[in-house]
Amino acid sequence: MLQNRAKGLEPDTVEKLESLAYQIHNFCCAVEELLKIAAIYFEDNISDSPQWHTP
Repeated sequence: MLQNRAKGLEPDTVEKLESLAYQIHNFCCAVEELLKIAAIYFEDNISDSPQWHTP
């Protein structure tokens, strides 16, 4: 979706630039929310016991 919006992007196409910026903003907000969920899950538990099994 993001690649489709970036096709033919030129500085004078304000609508396309705004659309692309909006998509990037939404992606960053989604990543931020996922990181918040991970931080809450691991809060005060990261060093207590390993959550990952390494071979």
